[in-house]
Amino acid sequence: MAVVEPTEGGLVLRECAPGVTVEQILAATGAPLRVEGPVPEMRLMPDAVSGPVG
Repeated sequence: MAVVEPTEGGLVLRECAPGVTVEQILAATGAPLRVEGPVPEMRLMPDAVSGPVG
């Protein structure tokens, strides 16, 4: 759903999965997340979406 980075200042939202909004991530996360500007969408490799071949 997201890439979250632990920092000394707290947890920072770094990336969102395709089709998932920042608001959805914030609502689904039990811990407080910091949002530092625009959050880019993850770029997934084709195998990560369709699964392994073979």
